[in-house]
Amino acid sequence: MNLLAIETATTICGVAYFENGKCVSSVENNIPRAHAETLPLYFQQLARKIDLNLDELDGIAVSIGPGSFTGLRIGLSYAKGLAYSHSLPIVPVPTLHSLAVGSKSEKNVTILLHSHSDIFFHQKFLWESPELVSMQHPVAGSLEKLLESVDKSSKIFYFGGDKHLSLFKHHDVQSAIPSVKWIGALAETYFQEWKEDDPKRLVPEYISPFKTHTKAIR
Repeated sequence: MNLLAIETATTICGVAYFENGKCVSSVENNIPRAHAETLPLYFQQLARKIDLNLDELDGIAVSIGPGSFTGLRIGLSYAKGLAYSHSLPIVPVPTLHSLAVGSKSEKNVTILLHSHSDIFFHQKFLWESPELVSMQHPVAGSLEKLLESVDKSSKIFYFGGDKHLSLFKHHDVQSAIPSVKWIGALAETYFQEWKEDDPKRLVPEYISPFKTHTKAIR
């Protein structure tokens, strides 16, 4: 199976080519707020590097969220453009699931991804070898409230929001490392289960933690 993977859900922007479950080549970097300009350039670099033929792909994997509102839209839009032009399915890969896989932990894990202020996206996972099983749907909430419910035996992996680290003092905490490689690996594993043959049906998994207010008109 040949897959192109895209990651833009965080400050990491990357593309990778997978062949039979192995990452043949990738281009990725931490580039906050520059995904729109950089993603096409990274794709071109990758395509030239491996002489990529889109007609030989079986699908396109993309990090579907939760994460950066803008980043998610950019990644999915680019994936849809490639998918439509070559009649390819898209494999939407849950972002927090990819971070859990990237942790390579053999313990139960809680994944935290900073949204804004003290708000984090979070999700709990259980390792049932050889699979990683989600124990809940991803949600967004304040870090302080979340930590009240986290089992002390669960390992915490986080990305972003470093200034809130003081709240982690009673927990086993490590930084998570987003990567397009985890996106491609999960897409390969769950290709038949997750693939969407009609890309226009896909929307980012925002899980918005924001509240909107209506201003009275006088």
